[in-house]
Amino acid sequence: MTNKTYCELCFKNFASYKNLVIHERNVHSNNKLIPHFYILSQPTSEQIIYYINSFIVLLKKKLGFSRHAIGKKHLLIDTFPENVFVYLFKNEETFKYSPAKRKYQCNFEGYAGITRLNQLFCYNQWSF
Repeated sequence: MTNKTYCELCFKNFASYKNLVIHERNVHSNNKLIPHFYILSQPTSEQIIYYINSFIVLLKKKLGFSRHAIGKKHLLIDTFPENVFVYLFKNEETFKYSPAKRKYQCNFEGYAGITRLNQLFCYNQWSF
């Protein structure tokens, strides 16, 4: 986390980090702007292929079929390089970025989510 107490999106100052996070959640909740985007290098095709394959394995492992785990499932990925994650998901409708937390988020739900992942990863052998 950072000690900055100003919003990188609208440059408003805040008394605390907590107030900044609250502001970001209320005012910039669906932010897609990445202030430091210009310094992110474009990943190589080898990196993209490697991380797509890793992502598929992780998805199948974490979200595999279980009759006891019905409903919405969440997957947190901390090991992706920032530039790879941004490159793969920046154009998705549900992509969000929080400058205060330096956290990215992208959601895929239901059949439409699986269909979109098929398109992104050129993979259609999901078993869950």
